[in-house]
Amino acid sequence: MKHIISSTFLFCTFMLGTACATPAIPTGDMNEPDKEAVDNKDDDSNISVDKTTGIEFFHGSMADAMAKAKKEGKHIFFDAYAVWCGPCRTMASRTFTKKEVADYFNENFVNVKMDMERGEGPSWSNRFKITAYPTLLILNDKGEIVGRTLGYQNGEQLISFGKKHVK
Repeated sequence: MKHIISSTFLFCTFMLGTACATPAIPTGDMNEPDKEAVDNKDDDSNISVDKTTGIEFFHGSMADAMAKAKKEGKHIFFDAYAVWCGPCRTMASRTFTKKEVADYFNENFVNVKMDMERGEGPSWSNRFKITAYPTLLILNDKGEIVGRTLGYQNGEQLISFGKKHVK
């Protein structure tokens, strides 16, 4: 068991870089911006930030999200996160709140974000073989993966990922 944990830690640390978060457990809500992330200056500062808007995430079960995606003829953008994940929190406060990102994903996808350690999360984590956070997936309306990326994405990177897999 100790060997498995050590191997997992080394894999995350060296292979995924920012995809693995620090073990510190932050307080607060994933929907609330990080107090440390108030300047919103990352490497795509030409994308505007509007704190009153953002990606509109679907509230309901995955079965309901898949039905909605099928009805609307869209893929699902799936944000697999954990509450203790630093890069996940940064994306929630910096990337998902950017107007251009929100406009693109709200227009083209049914957006779902799910804590992989609570509720439906663990079963979907196993199904999608989630090994690091954040893991960002594009799913078809049957819940099959059509695109995957790991780690923090700034606004331009996330839009580029979405454009590769838009329906």
